[in-house]
Amino acid sequence: MARRSKSVNLSLKFEENESKQKKSDFIKNNKRSQITYEKEKPLIKLVPPFSIQSTQKNTEVLTLPCKYTKKMLFKNDNIDDVTKCMVNRFKNAYLDRHLPLQIVDGVGKKTILWNILLEEANVSTIKKLFQLVASGLPSFEFPYEIIALEAFDSLLSLPSIEHILIQVLTEVVLAIRKALDYGNDEKKIKILNIIIKMTKIRHIGTCLVPYYKQLLGPLRQPYSKIFLSNERMRRKNDLTYHLSHYIHKTLVALEESGGKNALVNICYLIPHYQSVFHY
Repeated sequence: MARRSKSVNLSLKFEENESKQKKSDFIKNNKRSQITYEKEKPLIKLVPPFSIQSTQKNTEVLTLPCKYTKKMLFKNDNIDDVTKCMVNRFKNAYLDRHLPLQIVDGVGKKTILWNILLEEANVSTIKKLFQLVASGLPSFEFPYEIIALEAFDSLLSLPSIEHILIQVLTEVVLAIRKALDYGNDEKKIKILNIIIKMTKIRHIGTCLVPYYKQLLGPLRQPYSKIFLSNERMRRKNDLTYHLSHYIHKTLVALEESGGKNALVNICYLIPHYQSVFHY
């Protein structure tokens, strides 16, 4: 059988390499020509909304952050860093068993059971529990939301709690504000019930007056939108109607417990509010 010489094999390999190189050069040249004759993409300019520039070409309206849009925020992924730190602090405290409680089955819902007697705990322990539980109020996940709400409600029921609550009132108001900022209507109703219960504690209603700007800010728009609306009055099964009802109850409770300066501060933030008391 005849064999090919080495020179013939080398020439064949050389021809194959040369053809591959020509093919690769052709692809590169074709790509260069495409880039050369490709149309330039126009630069998109961000312009303010409702402006003359927004009607021009190659412009895009600068949108507001999600916090100020009508999009409802339910997940912790959309909240700010301060609220995330608060919620994570509460989660870690529960997972590390720094909260002496457990979840049990209640009447139609889950509830909590304390592993210690709160009435016999010292002031520093109750104060620490208040700070930890308040940080979980903005949470939306199960079971952390239920734990935070039930634990905070049970702490408010302790005797002589006003002395401890006054010391941590700034942290509690911040947690309530975050829960009102990012909560849906159902969550807001639960938080408003907490505020109403706080106003029934001695001296707390007066101490809340300097915090009205933080507490009532998220309630201004929903209250003014449905104020004295006959259409909403007919739809009593609507969750928005119930929210307006609880907002009004909260404002009445704040006015009743806040002293002589309460009404002025409430009307400054919510002008549509009308006092139910006769002066």
